[in-house]
Amino acid sequence: MSDSISAQVGTSAMGFWDTTLIVGVFSVLATAVLFYLGNRIQAKAKLDDALNNLLNIGIQYPKLEREAFIKSITDYESDDEAMRYNLYCIAWFNYLHQLFKYHCGKVDKIHADFNCSEVVNTHKNWWENNYKENFKSYKPEFITFIQSQIK
Repeated sequence: MSDSISAQVGTSAMGFWDTTLIVGVFSVLATAVLFYLGNRIQAKAKLDDALNNLLNIGIQYPKLEREAFIKSITDYESDDEAMRYNLYCIAWFNYLHQLFKYHCGKVDKIHADFNCSEVVNTHKNWWENNYKENFKSYKPEFITFIQSQIK
């Protein structure tokens, strides 16, 4: 009889550990999924804030989007307006780079989220005139993506 009691105790203890292990693994997986989703939501909110800031700058300084003004700049550090435009372009391409990373370089997802080609083509002279600096600043995959957007 003592053998049957110890066998029952061993079996129930084993069942307890199996259940505990399953619950523990499930908890870790659920926590990891929630952490990942939380980070994605936070990253998307940060992207949305950056886009809103860029749009507000464009509203505050509409000249930065005008073709005649953009084409008139040959030296991006010649005066305050040229420097503002330079920084504006840096901010736009940094935003596009973050968007590219957020979507893991998946072009269809990037385009579903934002019309990149409009921004890239509006500011393509800046991109092309600063190609050496951009090449140092961004990964080749992103540079290829930007080049593919230029008409």
